[in-house]
Amino acid sequence: MSYKNGKNIDVKSAFLGPMAENNEILEELIIDSLRDYIYWRRNIHPEDSPSISENDKIQPLYIHTKSVMRQELFNILAELKKGAPIYSKRYFGHILGDLFIPSMVGYFAAMLYNQNNVVAEVSPVTIEKELNYIKEISKMLSYPILDYDKLSSSPKDTSWGHLSAGGTTANLEAIWVARNIKYFPLSVRLLSKTNKKYKLLESLEIQTPNGQIARLKDIGPFQLLSLKSKDVLGLILKIEKTLIQGQLGKNAMLDFENQMPTIQKLGLINFYQECKDRHLDFKLPKVIIPQTVHYCWFKSMDILGVGNKNLTQIPVDYSFKMKVDILQEEISNATQNEVPILALIGICGTTEEGAVDPLSHMARIKTNTEKKQNVSFWFHSDAAIGGYFAALLKDKNFHDTSTKGMVDIKALRECDSIVVDPHKLGYIPYPAGAVIFKDSRIREHITYKAPYLNESEYIMKTFIGKWTLEGSRPGASAISCYLSQHTFPLNREGYGQILDGCMKVRDKLLLAFDDVNRNPEKNRGFQIKLLYKPQLNIICYTVCSPKYLKTPECLNEMTNKIYNKLSVAGNLHASSYEYLVSKTDYSFKDYKQIIDNYLSGMNIRDRMLGGDYRLVALRSVLMNPMVDDDVILNGFAQYLCKVAEELLPEVQIENLIKTNNNMRLRIAVAEDNDVDCSSLRYHLEFDQTLSKGLEIRAISDVNEFDEIFRAYKPHVVITDIKFNNNLFAGIELIKYLKGRKNREKQFKNIIVYSANLENDAVARELSGLGIPARHRISKSYDYIKDSRAILNTIMESFM
Repeated sequence: MSYKNGKNIDVKSAFLGPMAENNEILEELIIDSLRDYIYWRRNIHPEDSPSISENDKIQPLYIHTKSVMRQELFNILAELKKGAPIYSKRYFGHILGDLFIPSMVGYFAAMLYNQNNVVAEVSPVTIEKELNYIKEISKMLSYPILDYDKLSSSPKDTSWGHLSAGGTTANLEAIWVARNIKYFPLSVRLLSKTNKKYKLLESLEIQTPNGQIARLKDIGPFQLLSLKSKDVLGLILKIEKTLIQGQLGKNAMLDFENQMPTIQKLGLINFYQECKDRHLDFKLPKVIIPQTVHYCWFKSMDILGVGNKNLTQIPVDYSFKMKVDILQEEISNATQNEVPILALIGICGTTEEGAVDPLSHMARIKTNTEKKQNVSFWFHSDAAIGGYFAALLKDKNFHDTSTKGMVDIKALRECDSIVVDPHKLGYIPYPAGAVIFKDSRIREHITYKAPYLNESEYIMKTFIGKWTLEGSRPGASAISCYLSQHTFPLNREGYGQILDGCMKVRDKLLLAFDDVNRNPEKNRGFQIKLLYKPQLNIICYTVCSPKYLKTPECLNEMTNKIYNKLSVAGNLHASSYEYLVSKTDYSFKDYKQIIDNYLSGMNIRDRMLGGDYRLVALRSVLMNPMVDDDVILNGFAQYLCKVAEELLPEVQIENLIKTNNNMRLRIAVAEDNDVDCSSLRYHLEFDQTLSKGLEIRAISDVNEFDEIFRAYKPHVVITDIKFNNNLFAGIELIKYLKGRKNREKQFKNIIVYSANLENDAVARELSGLGIPARHRISKSYDYIKDSRAILNTIMESFM
């Protein structure tokens, strides 16, 4: 593959590899970085005397301390191996992937210098590389390119962004910016009413969303909270011009800033009360987001004082994408009732499903709302997962770039702000999130200065932290991102290859699922059923069985048990696990139609689900583009069914106990009992899984059966045909059970377990007695297999 500087790069050189195949590359680069750093220290002022002498190094306490460090390191290294092997080709779990070699080397190298990307005075190189990386992200997202010079001279023509700890803080910053910007015009109006000096601002001309021009004093609170963000961002210059024309002095803007009753200064409650006292009443704004919302958004609403009650969740369709018809209805209702909309959030890659909201349609709704209803709102995308797929946008030949999906990813450019996470599909070490704003003028609304840090007009010499939610941020993350991006650019030739490889792995796994589902020998009576058609690299599914798992509770129990077997418990070595997955769940209250539709094709009965029911699903995220081994993928699909078969008795027994009011099922076993270890009773009791739910009584004498039957009152009778040297002893017992109608109702829960089922006379007798074929189990003398077959018959027929 060609690279922009003429070099060739190979995806397989990007990672250490599942078997550490590229260990030499990583070791060489790490050693080079360490040695270079050491030489740097030694050569700053070589004339200075050392603080640690060679004599110090041979002192007993020094040697002891060094040995303690080594031993404690070895202890923790041993513990770390109990973690999830995210590098493995068998890891199909969370949104965790192997790290790029350049990302590890970059992080390690910069970590030695311990740079803090809060101010260029401390970290001039790492801040430059951070902004350079953000510049490349802005290109990838088709945003205005981050331009250092324009940040001071023409800020509206450049984007702005920076790295953060992750998606949570990045999304929080985006909604923090949106809140401050949306409230700013109302703050100006409030100032004009409370301070006579600034009454001249009432004549300020403002453009409304539909293009009309109105004076500030003629615009109501709802409309002031519903202006376009770009028009709000242009107000500062208009205000400055008005104050200059009003001859308020050279310090007019500084005084204006000090006097402004912003929400940042007053807080939401005081701001609301001040407005109410000045007859500028307004209803609290809402944030609109799909119901697939990540939990970090509830934190953000809490922290910013907006309140979770004002987070309006829009239902999603069967593909877990926001329903645009309901969105349109919600916006129209809010507008009619003069409820301001602070922000509309679209998700590009939901955390659980990898679904991409219809961002292109949402952008059109925003435009139409501005034109027809004269209302606008901040448009943000939480693209922490899916943002990097924008690297595929310009190549029509790349795998799985369906028109509809890519149109929505392309629509990211319509958003006012976007969050992407380098530590997810950027393959960068934690912590590394990123937030990008289309218009760098947003910085004016979140500026906080520190008196002990130097100021400068030039971005590379200034205090960056005054425009970031977080203060201290690691320069190591910036170098990690920068070095990775310069090795694998954020386009189709670089990251595009990686992500396209993940999509190919996804499709291969789906083919493996289909193959297993069609092959009874491979699926063992189970089916792997997708919850939705995946769009990105995340799949949610269950291992179901129309034959064995007939209730929602049984399906959930099976899913939970499979997950427990295929997830890291923290007490075993990674090699103890064949494969690893993650899981998620869906509330019936919130996803009723989706769950009903999903269960309808599984022969699930008793689907009268309550509001507390949650459908549990397995979840696999395909992060490793090098899983090109069909044996691994096909083996995973078959392993899921194999594990389900092994867990089925435990699921059935636990369900049996629950449906039987926590009572064990009483089983009467009629057979020869002369050799105890070869009896069915022995093996049913020996199987700990079965014995948890079964209470077993053995009967070897037909003459004693009536008395025992009346006292024991079994739920199920299992009988051999031949015992006590009588070939038809079992037939006599069945006749007894069938003929009880003169005294009590007939007993029907009968299973025949015998090696004599092929006998023609026996077969005729059983047919005449109405014993169906599914209740006749041939004794194979593989007692574990036979016990499970009997349990399946009990569960299928009698529960």
